[in-house]
Amino acid sequence: MKAIPRALGFICLCVLMAGGCSKSQKKSKPEIDSATGSGHSRNDTGDSADTDHAMDTDNITAIDSDSASDHDADTETQSSSKCAAGTFDDDRNADTPCVPWSDCVPGQYVVRVGTSLTDRTCGQCQPPATTTDINAPWCTISPFKKVATGYDHVCAIMGSPDGKQTPNDGMIFCWGNNEAGQAVPPADIRFDDVVASSRHTCGIVSASDLNDDLQSNALCWGSDEYGESSPPVGARFRNLYTGLHITCGIVDGDASSAPVDDGEVLCWGIGSSDVSVPPGDSRFTALGIGGHQTCGIVDGGDDDGKVICNGDAVTGQTALYDDVQFVQLSAGEYQICGITAGEDDAGHMICWWSDTNGRITPPGDVRFRRIAGRGHQICGIVDGGDDDGKVICMEGPMFGAPLPSPPENVRFHQIDVGIHTVCGIVDGSGADQRLDGTILCWGANRNGENILPDARFRGFTAGSEHACGIVDMGANDGDLVCFGANTWSECIPPTGVRFGQIAIGRDHTCGIVDGGDNDGTAICWGHNTSNQCDLPADMHFRHITASETHSCGLIDGGSDDGKVICKGEDIRTALDAPADVRFQQIAGGRFHTCGIVAAGNSAGQVTCWGETIYGERIPPAPADIQFSAITAGSDHTCGIVSGGSNNGKAQCWANEMDSSLIPPDTVRFRQISAGTSHICGITFDDADTAAEGTVVCWGSDEFGESTPPDMPFMEITAGNHYTCGIRATDGQQICWGAIARNLWKE
Repeated sequence: MKAIPRALGFICLCVLMAGGCSKSQKKSKPEIDSATGSGHSRNDTGDSADTDHAMDTDNITAIDSDSASDHDADTETQSSSKCAAGTFDDDRNADTPCVPWSDCVPGQYVVRVGTSLTDRTCGQCQPPATTTDINAPWCTISPFKKVATGYDHVCAIMGSPDGKQTPNDGMIFCWGNNEAGQAVPPADIRFDDVVASSRHTCGIVSASDLNDDLQSNALCWGSDEYGESSPPVGARFRNLYTGLHITCGIVDGDASSAPVDDGEVLCWGIGSSDVSVPPGDSRFTALGIGGHQTCGIVDGGDDDGKVICNGDAVTGQTALYDDVQFVQLSAGEYQICGITAGEDDAGHMICWWSDTNGRITPPGDVRFRRIAGRGHQICGIVDGGDDDGKVICMEGPMFGAPLPSPPENVRFHQIDVGIHTVCGIVDGSGADQRLDGTILCWGANRNGENILPDARFRGFTAGSEHACGIVDMGANDGDLVCFGANTWSECIPPTGVRFGQIAIGRDHTCGIVDGGDNDGTAICWGHNTSNQCDLPADMHFRHITASETHSCGLIDGGSDDGKVICKGEDIRTALDAPADVRFQQIAGGRFHTCGIVAAGNSAGQVTCWGETIYGERIPPAPADIQFSAITAGSDHTCGIVSGGSNNGKAQCWANEMDSSLIPPDTVRFRQISAGTSHICGITFDDADTAAEGTVVCWGSDEFGESTPPDMPFMEITAGNHYTCGIRATDGQQICWGAIARNLWKE
């Protein structure tokens, strides 16, 4: 990873050696807590909250020389003289020949090298990481060859490092907003092209992957409310284009049974009342679909290279340049822009727009090789000169603040523009070839679309309006990455600070500093009108929680060790932490906070303060029930029972609680996390219920937030209609529900 965004709207670039990244060893495992619908807790009887994440990939090339018994050591010494390098004695019989170590094929990496008694162990790389060589020591990120930016989600086609074929080549990777399923592409299908819109995504399937089940080489996923994800049966396309609720394609007549000829256009779905197919029966080389028009570049005949449009004539978006030929188009809400053809004028950008809304005026002395636009902005890649490959972005004059400036001194192969985000594939042929094919995004980052899916976190929390993660890699280790609502700068953490734990409120964020002179102190930022960001700067904390309009900290050390102090708006006694009680853990909901008592006759019991309208601060009977972990949702609270016949089971409480929030009675958990209206937990190994690390969720499943993927997790956090977890096998972040990351649908 080269750059991590420190703010919503800042730049994020991810270049990661996946699978073989070294992990910084921390003195304690950071925790994440979010009280406004995303608190989570770990069962102390399982993985302690004070221990590091344990990953099989932490020491993937190490050999544990102390793990063998004395007998095995003697046997290995005898066998070493028998077995040549690269072979092992598989049956430990001196009279049988040694056998070669197994090879780790492309797509796998070496977890453990072989010995004279043991075979080589291989692990599977997870996309977007892969390997191209036999027995590769670690996985590396696949380069990307095409990126498509929707309104607030991103999809990209993976390529192959060094031109070598890999299992990832042609697969689509998506991340960001997933409310309609637009960020979960089909699994095991390879694509040649991808385009993205607001709530749907489409791609052209590679010829090698076409089969009888695919009725067109166009395949779409996400919203199909208007038929925008249902391409015509039998049609084959050479290019696809998307509008808000419409998809169009230029027909490939050589391989299509479509009712139109080669080069003509077919569309499905609907646009606004004034958007339709370009006029006439012309053939086209390229299209541009905007909010009020569809335009195309004519292919052949007297109008070859000219643009013709269909749409709202009031906005002046019919072709205005009858004597100009174009090679590329891009359309936004009220503008059409094109790159000119010809020997003398090639590469100039021309835009036309409604006079009532203002016009983009591209720089006349700059030539462009590619352009992309959406909404009210247009970006182009400079062609030639000192700025060759750099990006220039422009926005209509009536629409307020422009997009964040593109990164300086970075050159791109290709870019695409969303409503809130711009993404590009880096051209690393100059200064740093290691970056070639990587993706860099900048913009609003409302759904994490600027944080590439190969980012690794050691802790992550999902709040009701924003989310943050603690980076676990290289020079950025301990840095904080946030995305989501940023009205009060709650997604702009302080620079130069590393964090060990994070808590998220509705409009503010707090963190406990990890290391340095301020180690253990709390820093908060964001909305502070009620002083919710004013936890004492001279105190040390072992745990903090942030709520709707207040924050609480569990004091670490000194005469007040274990006591809780709260700051913010005192709604319904939200700040009234008991002065004579010491706690081992706390969790905050919207207007209530609960803690597990640390010592005395009440040790392990839960004490709560604040709002109790819904019974969220009244633990279930019997009163002496003990808990090992606790988490708070918006208006409900859950805990993991400690001891007795219900040890490890979850209990939730709140008067009038929706029956869907009642936890399963047969599952035991080592960690749980409460979202706004759903709860998820990581299970203990139980042959009768679920395997170790399996995620079980209950509550609302409107966006699939309670339908986890079938894989083991080491940590989980529930937010507002989405859930994220850190996968146990490789530390990869997986999200499902309204925000998706690293998922494929079968």
